[in-house]
Amino acid sequence: MDMTAEDLILTDFVEFATGSQFAASSHAPPRPPPSDLRAVHWPSPWPWLREADSWQELAAVPGRGDGWGMCGDKPVPGAADRDPSQVEVWRYRLEPRGALNARDGGGGVEGVLVRVAGGVGCLQPWPSLGDDPLDVHLAALAAGRVTPLAARALGCARADGQARRGGRWLFAGLAVPPSHAILPGTPSAGAIVAAAREGVGVVKVKAGPDWRQRLEAWAGACALPDVRLRLDFNETLDPGEAAAMVAAVARWLGPGVDFIEDPCPFDRDVWARLESSSGLRLAADRACARPGADRFLGVLKPAVEDADAVVAAAARSGRKLVVTTNMDHPVGQLWAAWHAARAASAGVLAGPCGLLTHTLFAEDEFSRRLSVSGGVLIGPPGTGLGYDDLVQALPWRRPDPPT
Repeated sequence: MDMTAEDLILTDFVEFATGSQFAASSHAPPRPPPSDLRAVHWPSPWPWLREADSWQELAAVPGRGDGWGMCGDKPVPGAADRDPSQVEVWRYRLEPRGALNARDGGGGVEGVLVRVAGGVGCLQPWPSLGDDPLDVHLAALAAGRVTPLAARALGCARADGQARRGGRWLFAGLAVPPSHAILPGTPSAGAIVAAAREGVGVVKVKAGPDWRQRLEAWAGACALPDVRLRLDFNETLDPGEAAAMVAAVARWLGPGVDFIEDPCPFDRDVWARLESSSGLRLAADRACARPGADRFLGVLKPAVEDADAVVAAAARSGRKLVVTTNMDHPVGQLWAAWHAARAASAGVLAGPCGLLTHTLFAEDEFSRRLSVSGGVLIGPPGTGLGYDDLVQALPWRRPDPPT
């Protein structure tokens, strides 16, 4: 198909962000690639690029996807230095209604919307979970480099921009799947039950080292047959404490637990023992970066990972996924919802998704336009991901250069 100047600029980002000379894009590489990748210099730091010996092998590597690479947050040379004026940002701050996870230090959450060629994406790192701070990503963009986390935002901007220029709403013809409810802080049994009955019966709760003090509330909620819990520990326990936790949860909550996410730092053998000893399912967040995690339920964040590649790999292997937001801006929520709808069509979902994270934050002009019906996130109409008037009115600016 014919490509606009904006499409070519964005495809340049895709092709050069990891140093490669090709991408899964809508135009052909400028010249035939060599048959042996060992003859090619790969500046990318990711082993899955360096270790592929052929284009056929590289095409089969999960996460190659749109050419941006997979997980990580180290600066990668990109085509932004060819025309840095193409990238603009708008900085935002989300105000949580309560503690967001066991590693959360409190206070507001900062991120940026990124605009390229009229398309918009969301870039919001979580330093408490190991991401580089936001200013590191912005300094990289200002210097003409693209970090992998920024690359995911620019991938969103590309899809959003193409739809906006074509006058299309990205959700046309798609059915967004339902989501679990999610509660901040340390909710009571009553709050958990109310959230479950208002939605689809599944509630996600952030957990941590204080799990013993919270076990009674969880057990009280799960005593009702129409309530199921998803407990996310964000790797805050050590293996020994995780073993004690899964034993207690299995005893007191039993079938009321849908799964336990990231109970302790990932180790395939440790996690396998936790599952077999308790009979509970474990789920791995940001699973694409963890060798061996494919035997466990996967939590897919399109803001962090190459969603199309992860879904394609899951469809081949039979792995089940839960698509969630990155607890980010409503634009990021809708990007996750779009991928969740596509994952549902691929038949790889393991029940409800995690798309309702706007409820964790104080309302703003973007979240005010979201609604929920039967656990399903409903975004605003318009072109692309929506918010046409708000996006147009934002005070966009270039990222500040590093000092």
